Amino acid sequence: MDKKIPDLILLDIMMPGMSGWMLTDRLREKNLWRDIPIIFLTGRSDKFAEEAGKRLSINFIKKPFDLIDIKRRIDRVFNNT
Repeated sequence: MDKKIPDLILLDIMMPGMSGWMLTDRLREKNLWRDIPIIFLTGRSDKFAEEAGKRLSINFIKKPFDLIDIKRRIDRVFNNT
């Protein structure tokens, strides 16, 4: 069976059991997953969350979000623009 590796991860910061930041750290420990772009989606709007999210991921999107904005950001990830 082939193991599928995602091209992109949309990840919430606030999740039960493990934060998105913790999951990001774990993903970065794995060679196959290290370079997968991550876009954080979050309801947190404090400065700490925003700064940490920008350091750990390609993008940081606050909820509520606009689907057109998410699509534009995903397009940027794959077009390197």
